[in-house]
Amino acid sequence: MSSRQKFHPIAIASYWLQTIKQWGFYILLLVLNNGLRESFTLLALAAIALLALVQALIKYFTRTYVISPEKIIIYHGFFRKKETDIPYERIQTIKQRQWFFYKPFNIIQILIETAGGSKKEAEGDLPAVAMATLQLLESYRHRAPLENETEQAATHTYHVTDEQIILFGLTDLSILASLTALMAFGTELIPDSWYTNVVTSAEDVFRRGWIFMVGIIFIVLLLIMIISLAKNFFQFYNFKVSRSNQTLTIESGLLERKAQKVPVDKIQGIRIRQQLLRKLLKLSTVEIMLAGGQEQQGESNVPKKLYVFPIILDQTLYPTLDALLPEWQMQQPDIVLASTKNIWYFWRWYLLAIPLIGGSF
Repeated sequence: MSSRQKFHPIAIASYWLQTIKQWGFYILLLVLNNGLRESFTLLALAAIALLALVQALIKYFTRTYVISPEKIIIYHGFFRKKETDIPYERIQTIKQRQWFFYKPFNIIQILIETAGGSKKEAEGDLPAVAMATLQLLESYRHRAPLENETEQAATHTYHVTDEQIILFGLTDLSILASLTALMAFGTELIPDSWYTNVVTSAEDVFRRGWIFMVGIIFIVLLLIMIISLAKNFFQFYNFKVSRSNQTLTIESGLLERKAQKVPVDKIQGIRIRQQLLRKLLKLSTVEIMLAGGQEQQGESNVPKKLYVFPIILDQTLYPTLDALLPEWQMQQPDIVLASTKNIWYFWRWYLLAIPLIGGSF
């Protein structure tokens, strides 16, 4: 493939969704302030959708790519044309994504990250190409015949079961911080009439007694658990990490299936996390850090974590990690607890703050 190629037409839908996502905050403000029944709101939403479609069509007809044995070339731009050349030796990781509406066409999105590229976004983006394009890229990248790259037996594979995802969601405390921030920010966006109704309802709840309050708290906690489970199922459904030769392949996702190929020699560190609830349940989370830090940013500049084990039992952590990455020679550490006298040095400033806080009140 050495001539300029256009992306699959399904890329138009992808471009359109990306633009709508960028306008999501303003769309939310428009709906909250005016409601969906107002003619102005409907006209504004239709105008945004039409402008997004025009922008998607412009991107589709002005973006092409070339895959040669030496490098990948991506052309884009309308008035100001740009050309991005990516030699294969500069490629650090290749990410593969597949939305649910891509599957009937056997189409995927390919994101290419380089060691000297930006941390905020992938240097190369092929939004809608055939699955065979990824195999062609890998064959040129590893300088191997195409037929040898299509199938590589995995030497070790780790799967995350649905039960583990449920456990991960129930012990995910980050959802509480996200909801708290959303509620604090939402008070600035909610119309005054809605806020007044919420305050009035809260006063009614207090009047009904503590039993009713406990019921409301139980319902809120149940909703938080459902949101957490849904979030983690969308993200980690059918999570699988496998080792083939010198490459780790990490796959996950329900509506959007993601796959990332990571060369083993690009792994700079392994981070094992264990927050309070998971420590009590003897569960751990394992992340890997890459050279250049490309795992730290997503498309919206939101910090991301590259999980190799989203959740795993402590007793199987180090044997599984050693089988997946034998180069690191991971072994169970011999942890020695500090004595009571030494613990004082860790807690003295926190204990000193207690009378200061009391005195301030």
